[in-house]
Amino acid sequence: MDSSSKPTAPSPPTQGEWMACHPGRDSRSAESQMSLFDKAWLKGAEWIAALGGAFFIGTLVAAVNFPHGLESAVVAGIKQAVWTGFMAGFLTKFCRFLCMQPHFRILPPMVCATLGPSVFAIAGVSIVHHLEGTADPVASILITVILAPPGFWVIAHNMRRAAKAAKHNSLQISSRDET
Repeated sequence: MDSSSKPTAPSPPTQGEWMACHPGRDSRSAESQMSLFDKAWLKGAEWIAALGGAFFIGTLVAAVNFPHGLESAVVAGIKQAVWTGFMAGFLTKFCRFLCMQPHFRILPPMVCATLGPSVFAIAGVSIVHHLEGTADPVASILITVILAPPGFWVIAHNMRRAAKAAKHNSLQISSRDET
């Protein structure tokens, strides 16, 4: 089979082709047409980890509420999974931002990166589970109280360790360039 008969990937549309498919739009690119929510949703958070955490925590909350009946367990588990799915990505990004700050006036970055997102997570879960439908809201909230601080600490620790390693590697590369 010669190279001329191999299928090739389609090229991205030109500005004229894009305009033809999107009448009434100005000449800005498709990227700039995205709303702020779309940009935050797609690029602003850690969605793979958030969805995995949503499944895991939702399952734990459903198990805690199972003694109150299958319907109560499913409702509580879904409420927790939806909250975690939407908010965990943003809270993880917030944790990473806080841990990379050079210093804070009151608390060290690792403490801020652990407590800040944990407080938001616990407050949000408290609101969600005190709405009607959760059979055992205290036990459901307790799962977040137990798992959120160590989880955010691990995220912050790994981020700082990776940043330290990257800085060390860049120093080694720059010292090689000077010699």
